Amino acid sequence: MDAAVDAVGFEARAHGKEAPEAPATVLNSLMGITRAGRALGIPGLCVTDDPGGVDDNAKSGTLKVRLGRGWAKSHRLTGRSDI
Repeated sequence: MDAAVDAVGFEARAHGKEAPEAPATVLNSLMGITRAGRALGIPGLCVTDDPGGVDDNAKSGTLKVRLGRGWAKSHRLTGRSDI
């Protein structure tokens, strides 16, 4: 894939019925399938606080993103959808 967009945002859920919130699941998946040197668009809402978040990380607006994977693949991240 040459480019990908995470338009789900902070309220993404894991796979399956009754799946819990998994705020970074879409972004981590996109980093896995997008080719090296390509772009990831993140126009969705990534909040600074989410009092109703699934865990302490989500409540503070912290995503558990696999930054090493994105770094190794030299992805370009943008908050716009015009990638």
